[in-house]
Amino acid sequence: MENSHPGIVDHDTWNKVQQLRKSKAKHYLKATTRKTVTEKARNRTIYNGLAKCGVCGSNYQFKRNNINKHNETRVLICKNNKYNKKCANDIVNADPFDEALLSHINSIIRDKSKFFQRLNVAFKTHPEVVSLKEEIKALEGKINALQQKIIRFLNDDPDDETIKRELLYDKEQAEIDIAYLNNKIITSYDAEKKILYYKKLLKPYKKPISNLEDFPIDELFNHVVVKNRNKVSFGIAFDLERTKKPVDSFHKIKTSYLIRKTERKLDSQIDLY
Repeated sequence: MENSHPGIVDHDTWNKVQQLRKSKAKHYLKATTRKTVTEKARNRTIYNGLAKCGVCGSNYQFKRNNINKHNETRVLICKNNKYNKKCANDIVNADPFDEALLSHINSIIRDKSKFFQRLNVAFKTHPEVVSLKEEIKALEGKINALQQKIIRFLNDDPDDETIKRELLYDKEQAEIDIAYLNNKIITSYDAEKKILYYKKLLKPYKKPISNLEDFPIDELFNHVVVKNRNKVSFGIAFDLERTKKPVDSFHKIKTSYLIRKTERKLDSQIDLY
């Protein structure tokens, strides 16, 4: 109940303290919010989650050096090196990276049919698909051999139910394995389905783009790897769990840039995994 007992401090002092607390809290909240929003806006870029480090596997992140100075630079840096050097990989200058990325995207837009042909061939000759088909072929041979055994068994000793059950069980298991492998090929390496996906993705782009923010980069390239400061792979991976060696590489380019008046070149290419 209000005024039910005497206060420790008088009302005027209490009210002044509360106003002071509110003022400080408001100032702190405003400053913190402004800083947070600014920081988030600065870090929310087209590079978020795009590239991986080819040495340690961490994400490469965007960073500005010497902000608001005449020598300000835009770079991509391994997450493990953002504050302390923990990874052996180097920073990548963002300007040639952008130029190379734009060139790769536009090379695809200019000749979509050639790009789709490459995808189709890469899907069908993918090492994992070839391996799965070889497994299927071996299982089909096993089923044929079991079928021959079953026929001979029925002719020679039709009353032995134990052997009959074993042979039929082995044949059934082989058929189940074939169904599983075929399903894996269809779901993971369905060339028609994946090419249709890229056709829909690229359909709105009738001519080359001039701004990377106008294009869904991470929907086209899902396996970008920074191998070192002068070598980047823009990859399209069919199976992200088995991204070891590319099955096809094309549009290999060199992008020139300067560091302290010294010319360097960024090597990049499109890799199909």
